[in-house]
Amino acid sequence: ASIAITFIKTSSFIIPLWIFAFIILETASSRLSCDILPFLKLAKTLKQLNYEYVLKLHSKKSPQRDDGKDWADKMISDLVSSNELHTQIIATIQRKGTAIIGSTGNYVPLTTYYNDNQPKVHWLLIKIFGRKDADYINKHNNQYGFYAGTMFWVNLGAISEVLNLKL
Repeated sequence: ASIAITFIKTSSFIIPLWIFAFIILETASSRLSCDILPFLKLAKTLKQLNYEYVLKLHSKKSPQRDDGKDWADKMISDLVSSNELHTQIIATIQRKGTAIIGSTGNYVPLTTYYNDNQPKVHWLLIKIFGRKDADYINKHNNQYGFYAGTMFWVNLGAISEVLNLKL
């Protein structure tokens, strides 16, 4: 096992790959450059080093949330609380088609932030899946969701299309 730590300058549902694209596209805020983008750069490097699975964790220290520590503690507990859970997660993430596993309590409807992010999400979906699938997802966005808090297990092989984008 390895640990990678990144620093930023600042003052169990199984979901399909495209939902990971939505998580990336919190670009309506500056969080892309503070959280997701550094992770994607690290994930690309880890994939090149033949890592298959990564657990993305981070502090939830934020001026927008007073309960960040409690929220982070709950998510971490949901993702790494026991050896038995770890074994179940690894067995699940190895299944074909599994890209991300996150905390059930943090899986929220895509419609939560979709209106603000729709143009960017649609652009990214077109780049990954083509216009037909992107248009379908856009039209049926109420059928999908994402993991709030951006802490999750990820299968690097399942997100290759995202890692290969020039973001």
